[in-house]
Amino acid sequence: MLTSLPEPPHLDLAARYRPAGAREQVGGDWYEAVVTRAGWTDLMIGDVIGHDIEAAAVMGQLRSMLRMASWMSSGAPSHDLQRLDLAMRDLGLETIASAVLAHVEAIEVVGRATWQLRWSNAGHLPPLLVDPDGTARFLESSTGTSPLLGVAPETVRHDDDVRLAAGSLLLLFTDGLVERRGESLDTGLARLRELVSRTPIGDVDAFLDRLLAELGGDHLEDDVALLAVRFGEL
Repeated sequence: MLTSLPEPPHLDLAARYRPAGAREQVGGDWYEAVVTRAGWTDLMIGDVIGHDIEAAAVMGQLRSMLRMASWMSSGAPSHDLQRLDLAMRDLGLETIASAVLAHVEAIEVVGRATWQLRWSNAGHLPPLLVDPDGTARFLESSTGTSPLLGVAPETVRHDDDVRLAAGSLLLLFTDGLVERRGESLDTGLARLRELVSRTPIGDVDAFLDRLLAELGGDHLEDDVALLAVRFGEL
């Protein structure tokens, strides 16, 4: 149900999906990347509540709806997430999901081209940004946690933005990568940040494979979706 990734200029994208150790369970984790009608790139990650065929079916619907909204977007991720939330209500999709939608664009600042990332978060774990020197930090929303999709469709959502240097890497992930039975979520997030800080980025595909190998391999307790993008020279 997951599509192939695009190959936009100066961006190196890679993604992974791994099911939980219980192979008979089907989850609602998903990723997506779209080169929009205007030519910029949108990145998405999400997680539908549930671990059954119904969750997987709803995941497919939400992913397709957000993919289309993103392709037609004016560039504000918050607006696209809110449109998806309203559509879920009006179309009778009675589910709850988290998502991050991030908009990547090359802009000109003082006569030089640079990368700008604008994102909106609907109750999902924050993206992890790795600077060229290996410093890793989570991109928290300035307005605090926004509600999950399917909870409060009328909520006005907000965007945050940051400029990125060439060589930076952005990692979007679902909670199966960091959650472990018997420990806090903060512990899992700290473990991920520490691992990413000491893992050379190099090839983005190999980078994701190393993360999965060190954080659970074939013994994951939950489904995991990962989407990473490395920003090249403009």
